[in-house]
Amino acid sequence: MRFIHRIMVALAVGCSLGFTACSGDEPESGKGGGGGNGSYGTLGSNLITIGSTRDITYTKCVLLGTVDFPKITSDHSYGVVYMEALKSPDFDYDGKLQYGGHSGKNDKEDYDCINVPITNSAADGKFEKQIVNLKPATKYYYRAYVSIGQNVNYSKVESFTTQDPTPEITMATSEPSNIYAVAGTLNGVINVGKLQDVNEDQEYGFIYSTAPQLNAADKLTHEFYNEWTKNHFETEDEIPAPLEKKTSTNLNGRVSFDMTNLKPGTSYYYRTYFKWNNKYFYSPEVKTLKTKGMDEITVGTNKATEITHNSAILSASFPFSAVGLEEVEGGFMISKVYTNASEFKMEEAVNWYDRYYYPEADVYYIEQYGITAKDFEAEIVGLSAETTYYVCAYIYLGEYEEKEDIYVYGSMQHFQTEANPEEEQPLPGDNIYVYSEGQYPWTQNDNGVWCSGNSGIDSSESVLYIRVKHTQGQTLTMNLTVDSETNYDGVYVSVGSDSSDFISGRKDQVFSWPFSYTGESVVQILYRKDGSNSTGSDCATVSNITLRD
Repeated sequence: MRFIHRIMVALAVGCSLGFTACSGDEPESGKGGGGGNGSYGTLGSNLITIGSTRDITYTKCVLLGTVDFPKITSDHSYGVVYMEALKSPDFDYDGKLQYGGHSGKNDKEDYDCINVPITNSAADGKFEKQIVNLKPATKYYYRAYVSIGQNVNYSKVESFTTQDPTPEITMATSEPSNIYAVAGTLNGVINVGKLQDVNEDQEYGFIYSTAPQLNAADKLTHEFYNEWTKNHFETEDEIPAPLEKKTSTNLNGRVSFDMTNLKPGTSYYYRTYFKWNNKYFYSPEVKTLKTKGMDEITVGTNKATEITHNSAILSASFPFSAVGLEEVEGGFMISKVYTNASEFKMEEAVNWYDRYYYPEADVYYIEQYGITAKDFEAEIVGLSAETTYYVCAYIYLGEYEEKEDIYVYGSMQHFQTEANPEEEQPLPGDNIYVYSEGQYPWTQNDNGVWCSGNSGIDSSESVLYIRVKHTQGQTLTMNLTVDSETNYDGVYVSVGSDSSDFISGRKDQVFSWPFSYTGESVVQILYRKDGSNSTGSDCATVSNITLRD
C-alpha cells in the first residue's frame, strides 16, 4: 500500500498551431506546428505523462504521452479527464477536475468531467489519444490520471483551445419581409465556406424572442439567458427563454424562415446563428419583426338575409390578406340573451349542433372551415319562430406559441325570425303534416320514405319537421334508420326542449314518442354532420309515420 501512496502523476502540455498556453517544463521538441510528433519524455518517477498536444483542429485534439509500465504492478487503469472552461475565473479546476466529477446542488455553474480511457499503448508505453466532438473556439482544461485499486492520482491541470472558425464564417441579419398579423419572414445571411463540407454536427438558423430585455446583441444569446437564470432564480423577474428556427441546408448565401403562429401586434427580436458541436456563433446585429395589430384585423358582421321562421343566412367580412394564413377558421356566435358584443366569448359558447344537449345555453357558435377570402357566410337552421337573435361574427387566428388561442370578434347585428306559416294552415284529416326546408331539405321518394339531404356535406344539418295534432295518451311512431360515422354523424329527435339521445352508426328501429297532453306539437328530426369524414350511406331515413291511440 505504501507503494500506491507514493504514486505521483504530472502533466506537461505542449502547444501546437499556436492555440495552447502550456507548462514551461515542456521539451523544446514539443513546440511548433500541428503536424509535429510532439515529445514522449517521462517526468521523474511519474507513472503516466502527457508530453504535448498535436493536431488541434476546430473539434479535435491529439494528446501524446507515455505510461511507465514497469512501475505498475497491480490492476490499473489510466487515461485523460477534461472539461470545458467555465466563466468563473476562480473556478477550482485542481479540486474539481476529477475522474467522474460533476456539478452538485451548491455549484453555481454546471459542469461535467469527461473521461477518456487509454487502452492501446506501444511496447515502450508511448500512446496517442485523440479527443473528439469538441466545441470550436473553446478552451478546455485536462489532466492525466492513473487508478490503482481505490486510489486515483492526478497530474497537474493544463489547458488547450480549439481553433476558431470565425474567420471562415460570414453572418448577417436582414430586415424582415411578408409581415402579417400572425406570420412573417425572417431573413439573413449565413455562409460558412469550406466548413459546410465538415461531416460533423452543424446547424444554422434564427434565434428569436419577444422579451424586450433580450433585444440587444449582447443579450439575445442562449449563453446570456442561461447565465441570467442562474443569477435570478429567486427573483420575481420572468424572461422567456429565446427560441430557435432552423433554416434549410443551403449555407452559401441568403437564408430565410417563414414564421407562423405569431401573435398580432407583437415585436419579435431575431438574429442568425451557426451552431457547431453545441457551440453557437451569432450575427453581430439584431433585427425586429413587428406583426400587424388587432386593430388592423377588424371583423364586420353583416345583416342577416333570407330570414324565415326557422332559418337565416349569416355573413361577415374581414381583411383576409392581412392575416398571413392560407386559410382561416371563423364563424358566428348567436344568442337570444346577449345583446352586447363584449359578452360573446368562445370559452362559454356551445356548438349550435349540440343545442339539443344544452338547450339552456346563453350563446352558441357556428364554425366555418377553410375560409380563403374576405367574405364568408353560413346558413343557420332550427331557429325559433318570431324570436330576436343577436349575432357576432368571429375569426380564429390559431394558437400562439404560449398555447393562447387568438380570436377576433366582430360587431353586433340582430334579426327577428318570421311567424311559422305552417301553424296557420289546418292539418290534414290524419292530424299529421310532414315538411322540410332549408339549404339541405329532406326529400320523399315514391315509396313515401323521407331521406336527409346533406349526405357527404361536412359541418351541415338537414331537418325534417312533423307537425302533429294529438290527444293525451296518443303515441307518434315511425321507422327510423341511420347509417353514419359512429359518434360523429347522426340524428337528434326532439319535441320542443325535450330530445332523444344522439343516434349514430348503423341503426334500424321503430321510434316512439308518447304525448302526455292534448294539443299540437312539432317533432324535429335533425341529421347532423361534423367537420370531417363520412361512413356508410351517410344519411337518415324516416317512414311509416303513424299516430296511435
